Amino acid sequence: MKRWITKLVVFLLLGAVVNVGVAWGIAICPVDRESLLGRVYAGFQYYEQYLSDGRLYLTTVNILPGEIHLSQRVSETSLLRYSFAPAPLNEADFRALVPTWSRFAAGEPLEELANRYHTNHELVDYTEYASGWPAYSLRFFGPFYVVPAGSGNVSYDSRLTGYLYFTLPYKMVERGYGSELPLLPIWPGFAINTIFYAAILWMLALAPFTARRMIRRKRGLCIKCGYDLRGSSGGGGVCPECGVPSG
Repeated sequence: MKRWITKLVVFLLLGAVVNVGVAWGIAICPVDRESLLGRVYAGFQYYEQYLSDGRLYLTTVNILPGEIHLSQRVSETSLLRYSFAPAPLNEADFRALVPTWSRFAAGEPLEELANRYHTNHELVDYTEYASGWPAYSLRFFGPFYVVPAGSGNVSYDSRLTGYLYFTLPYKMVERGYGSELPLLPIWPGFAINTIFYAAILWMLALAPFTARRMIRRKRGLCIKCGYDLRGSSGGGGVCPECGVPSG
């Protein structure tokens, strides 16, 4: 019993490692995204609204296989100037696309953060990203601020939570490409993916032994040691070589 528990724990740990690897692999996506706008924005949806401060807020979601990117930003113009953008959704249809774990499911995160925190920086964007397959399993999130830098210049202050920045070598793409790797687990997606990959690894590990047992049984050999049991008499159906029941 203890041996089986140890095996189960080992395979679950391996499943978790594969789970993280798949989520990170999706997030890294070693391609030049600017040349693939048709694919990158294939799942792009948005809606526009004026919130209590009177400014136009653009709330967007981009859903691709294994990943989702949600964002809300302050804008002076409409997204209709972009050729890839479809007609805007109404708020109800947009909410139907939002996962329950997202801050967007509970309200307007950009307006909420702006009302909660008062700084000399202007809050202009809130973003959430998640990846994983078959379920979303890891994510990061956070706001972006515009920081006055004097002389009319500005800079951006990113305050993302739960990510690890990764830069691909130049040899992998036309130019260097960086990506944020999500670190925060999404439950129950993380558990579902871990069990899914652990089950696959378990089956792959057992498949050769199961096939060998089936072949030996079909040939009349001992399923454990391969001793030829054909014509063997006595022993009560037990292998005379290793003592394992021949059935």
